[in-house]
Amino acid sequence: MRAYVSERTTRHNRDLMRRGYMEMAKINLNISSEAHYAECEAETTVERLVSGG
Repeated sequence: MRAYVSERTTRHNRDLMRRGYMEMAKINLNISSEAHYAECEAETTVERLVSGG
């Protein structure tokens, strides 16, 4: 019985962690996309300033 409860708890914890990682993946992708946009905008600004335009 203890082995069953232990295995069930382990499975439950792994499922919770899997779901948590999937949720964080979406959040991290959004953050990464926003950072990429900001980097592109900064690069464009620097190029414009350096070229005198």
